Amino acid sequence: MRSTQKGKPSLEKIEAAPENLPGMKLEAQASESSLAKASSAESFSESQILEDKGPGTWSMTAWISEAQALEARAARAQAWETQACEAQIRASQPKQSSLDMGAAPVMKQELLPENVQVPQKEENEVLLTRPLWSNKTEYILTQAGYALRPGNLWRFTFLWLHSGGCSFLVIYLFLLFLLGIPLLFLEMAAGQKLRQGNIGVWKVISPWIGGVGYTSFMVCFITSLYLNVINAWTLFYLGQSFQFPLPWEKCPLMKNSSGFDPECAQTTPSLYFWYRMTLMASDRIEDGGPPVFSLSLPLFMSLCVLGAFMINGLKSIGKVIYVLVSASYLIILCFLIRSLLLEGAVNGLQFLAVAEIPSMYNVNVWCRAGNQVLFSLGLGFGAIVSVSSHMQPSNNCLSDAFVVAVINLITMLLVTPFIFSVLGFWATVITHHCSEKNTETLLKLVTLGILPPEAQPPPNLQGNPTSIFTSWFNSLSHSIQRKILSHVPECNLEKQFLKIRESTNFVFLAFTEAMSFIPGSSFWSFIFFLMSLALGLSTMIGIMQGIITPLQDVFSSFKKYTKSFTVVVFMLMFLCGLFFTRPSGIYYIVLLNDHWTVLPIIIIIIFENLAVSWPSNARSFFADLAILWGHPIYPIIHWLWSYLSPIMLLILFVISLFQLSLKTKTYVAWDSSSVCIIVGLYYSVLVAWNLFYLVQSFQSPLPWSLCPLMKNSSGFDPECAWTTPTTYFWYRKVLKATDEIEIGGIPVMHLSVCLFVTWLIICISMMKGPKSTGKMLYVSVLLPYIILFCLLIRSLMLKGANFGLKSLLAAKVPALYSVEVWRRTGNQLFLSLGAGFGSFTAVSSHIPRSNNCVMDAFAVSFLNLVASMTTTVFVFAVMGHLAIKNNEKCYLMNAKTVMDLVAANLLPHEAQPPDSLHHDPSSIYSKWLNNLPGQVKERILPHLTNCDLSEQLSEVSAELRKAILRSILDSQDQGSQYPLVIR
Repeated sequence: MRSTQKGKPSLEKIEAAPENLPGMKLEAQASESSLAKASSAESFSESQILEDKGPGTWSMTAWISEAQALEARAARAQAWETQACEAQIRASQPKQSSLDMGAAPVMKQELLPENVQVPQKEENEVLLTRPLWSNKTEYILTQAGYALRPGNLWRFTFLWLHSGGCSFLVIYLFLLFLLGIPLLFLEMAAGQKLRQGNIGVWKVISPWIGGVGYTSFMVCFITSLYLNVINAWTLFYLGQSFQFPLPWEKCPLMKNSSGFDPECAQTTPSLYFWYRMTLMASDRIEDGGPPVFSLSLPLFMSLCVLGAFMINGLKSIGKVIYVLVSASYLIILCFLIRSLLLEGAVNGLQFLAVAEIPSMYNVNVWCRAGNQVLFSLGLGFGAIVSVSSHMQPSNNCLSDAFVVAVINLITMLLVTPFIFSVLGFWATVITHHCSEKNTETLLKLVTLGILPPEAQPPPNLQGNPTSIFTSWFNSLSHSIQRKILSHVPECNLEKQFLKIRESTNFVFLAFTEAMSFIPGSSFWSFIFFLMSLALGLSTMIGIMQGIITPLQDVFSSFKKYTKSFTVVVFMLMFLCGLFFTRPSGIYYIVLLNDHWTVLPIIIIIIFENLAVSWPSNARSFFADLAILWGHPIYPIIHWLWSYLSPIMLLILFVISLFQLSLKTKTYVAWDSSSVCIIVGLYYSVLVAWNLFYLVQSFQSPLPWSLCPLMKNSSGFDPECAWTTPTTYFWYRKVLKATDEIEIGGIPVMHLSVCLFVTWLIICISMMKGPKSTGKMLYVSVLLPYIILFCLLIRSLMLKGANFGLKSLLAAKVPALYSVEVWRRTGNQLFLSLGAGFGSFTAVSSHIPRSNNCVMDAFAVSFLNLVASMTTTVFVFAVMGHLAIKNNEKCYLMNAKTVMDLVAANLLPHEAQPPDSLHHDPSSIYSKWLNNLPGQVKERILPHLTNCDLSEQLSEVSAELRKAILRSILDSQDQGSQYPLVIR
């Protein structure tokens, strides 16, 4: 189509043409009139279609009903068809007069509003209209299903339990109506009015805030990756629910044995099944590995199911949402009724009615409630905007926001008593088992004479073991109670209930264990995971709309191949999601879900609010909504958007930022300068640790050589007695480490002083620029090399150093074909040279341009290689020495065990180890053990610990820092003895 500004002939010229073309003139006038009628009635629809193609405005001048819009589109289509036929007739004629060349542009130019240009390639796109929801029910259910994310339902329960009970509910309702619903209405109105996804809608509202759309899109995409993996976990458990008994009810048997797996025996069956059978989790987040096949297949299946639901667009989505949401609510109601009939459900429901008034004044509770409001409604991810963009602009989205928020609130209020009842049942069963086990233990202790007869519990605990055991225990004297508690744990139902903590894997740990206690556990587990999968899929439908819709709006060519494009997107998400199915994937999911998404979502919502509440934008936005609805918007909404919501969001952001900073969580940007700052802070703390140890080294004996004595006592600290002095000194004296990462606290004073001195020395060294830095580097570089060579010589003289050096020279040929080894080597290469931090570039900028930097690069790399090799030999020698020392301690501990068994007449006197074992444990122990008779040896071996030297070396290499400290300690005090710790 030609532009309206090129060669525009006038109507007077056509009317003055010869009379031999009357038919053409009449047809042009008819086409012109029909198009003018369509344009006048379709002004809103056409402006929306062209708004992302050219400069037009988004202010509305007229409002039309749905029936009028359909009639206008039909008239417009007929006019276009008439014009196309005329063009075809003209093309078939052999000769054209000059009038023909002017008539066609006239007819074409009248098809468009004034001052709007449309390129010729977009002629066919003008007729395309945005697909709409079949009815409002499908739209509401889609929005509600998206908000019913299972993790948000569980988190609401935890917050109710640990954040004040009913007081938290009051705060949540207050923030829901003053913050949540207005912001939900904002996103619905923006998408519905502008008919675009979350990327383009904010560009139209305010160009300076267009980046918010891209940010929300990226957050939505990353979140969708691990939410799909959670659906895969659910699908895996759903498949396992067909077994009887459930695989997480009991520990698995060992192969070729009738005994249970010893690793499972040290924990609970549900915990073992989750980490070892489902996730196959690694010990550390750094340990990667290939994707777990048993999770990759459910991930592929869940995406296939989701793709089948969405492949046909809104038509199929609307029908599927009916089933998913309805089935979820039906199962929730069934579970609610069943849970209220469980034993101990009252014990859980009593926590539901607790109200802690001080929580009303707790800033942390308000912050948690605010975050819960934002996340439970799904704000900031862009899905709400994208789903709303397929609704009629005249729809009253304010009432939709209220309906969705109320549905979400009712769902959480239904799920909360259900979860409390099940957890009350779980705590009751666990406490019953604890009471029964304590009874068996006490009966044995009384029989052996370890406890007095008064400590004998009632033999019959039928009916209610916990109540009977607790009543008997409370009737005892305080002295007997103390003796009993020194041998058995306390069985407290309330403490057991409060052990439940918020976590991403709550459903797969505590809740699965609780479900396994219910009669008919396989059936109830099946429908529970079916409900979780339905909720997860309904959430993913909304999130996928937030991914596919904006991409189709930005790249309009994708609309022609919707099905193919949907398949490509799902395949891409499957490949990216495989990262989270690796053995360490669970750790990344926990970090992303608990610590990463909070701040980006709050920031996105703040900017969305500012974009609409900005004075000029707000007036235009409200005026357009008033025209569409036929009545003005309530003033309170304008007041909430413009004043209250921005202030509350800013306060919520500051508090959340402060809380995350106390948890020492860091975010590393891709910018090299930011990475250099963060790594610099990290290394400065390491230097502060070394400075603290340097000062402590002036003491004799070293403070990490022996366990400290207790105050007003001659005994050692019992906490240190359970581990080594070096470990105790490191965690308790140096770091003063907390038990959990979530526990913050104030900075440690002595480390803060050392950190200050460290930065002070660095500042003095660099204060005068390269001149002072160069002089300081002579000392700071040459001195470590001298000390390193001294340590190397000393380490080679240690006992067992040759064993460590043998391990150094061992070569494993299969490692040459291992991708993981090559990856680690590459990472070590970059990190050892310090590449990518920007330091080389900054330092090299102070050297003349004529300098031969190739030779410098070789020299630096060679010095780095020499230092690395020297340090490696030193460390391996130290590790060999420490492995020998641990091996000797193991021999001595075994000898002591045998001596105790001989003294107790449990072993014959022939098993008595020689007294000279202390002089040379390694050689004497092996000779003594090999010279024993076969029968005696068979009786001794079950009581001995495996003292394999290679295993000792492997344990030592796992903690190099402790190994070096212990070796220094051993070299100074060869006669000291340390407790043997079996981990």
